[in-house]
Amino acid sequence: EYDVEVIIDGQSNHAIVNVVDTTAPKAEAKNIEWYIGNPLSPEHFVDHAFDYTKITYSFAEEPDWNKESQKVHVRLTDTSGNWSEYSCSLKLKPDTEAPSLYGVKDRYGYIGEAVSYFAEVFAEDNCDPDVKIEVDSNVNINVKGKYKVTYIATDASGNVTKKSCTFTLVDETVSDEKLHNE
Repeated sequence: EYDVEVIIDGQSNHAIVNVVDTTAPKAEAKNIEWYIGNPLSPEHFVDHAFDYTKITYSFAEEPDWNKESQKVHVRLTDTSGNWSEYSCSLKLKPDTEAPSLYGVKDRYGYIGEAVSYFAEVFAEDNCDPDVKIEVDSNVNINVKGKYKVTYIATDASGNVTKKSCTFTLVDETVSDEKLHNE
């Protein structure tokens, strides 16, 4: 509410102006092709959403993330309670693409020191943001030698990628203390 001074025929009068938001948010609906069993948030189904206040996104009804083809209804609600609903098509297909592993390479280390398996190693996937990485290794940090290390990346759909490298443990020829003191 705003107190406004209005002057009519030289007379000053006060009026209360009540501003009310009655405009629903606007957006452009977009159809989605995605992967079975991998839910998306409602924001993925609209582009160019606009309102003068904050928008909250929701599904009118939660999609069935295992059904291959369906209509999805996305609701946009502003802070004043105004809402609009957009209808989109959702087509789901099986995820058959395995994740990619990066940073798997042969490494060297000193006997007796901890092995850093995940230094620079990561995985990316076409639809799973949290790819699980496991390490299959028989490295004995107390014994000099070469050890095969296998990384196994598995996405939420069960697709697997494996990469192997060699960890070579050697005697420490110069200690850090000796290196810095002489």
